[in-house]
Amino acid sequence: MSDNFAVAAITQAHAVDTEFFVRRGMTKGYQAMSILALPIYLTFTISRFGRSHITVNRILRATWVSGAAGGGGFEYLRSAYSNPEHVRSRRIVAAYNMNSVRADDHATIGSLLFAVLAPALFWKRANVFNRQYPLVSLFQSYY
Repeated sequence: MSDNFAVAAITQAHAVDTEFFVRRGMTKGYQAMSILALPIYLTFTISRFGRSHITVNRILRATWVSGAAGGGGFEYLRSAYSNPEHVRSRRIVAAYNMNSVRADDHATIGSLLFAVLAPALFWKRANVFNRQYPLVSLFQSYY
């Protein structure tokens, strides 16, 4: 009975550790690919399709898809098929690595500030667009 409980506890702890590393990998992957995806995507798109296929929406989609899916997938494969004790020790090191925690905090603060300040910077242009095309702003949430 106690052997089954110990095996279940190790399996459950390994699943939680793997989930922690997948979330962390998605965050770190998104941060890295925010820098790397732009030149890679622009080079690929211009060489393959030309300049007419470059849009801001496609650049942003390439950034988060490559970062989140790539980082999360890599960490899942790395953590799910590793020794549970090794994954546990990696999680303890990652949880108490203050440089990494501080960097994540600064990234979160920066993203929140930019999310608030970016619309404020373009507010005048948005009002002009909404006055010229009132129906577009009315139905923008549906598209």
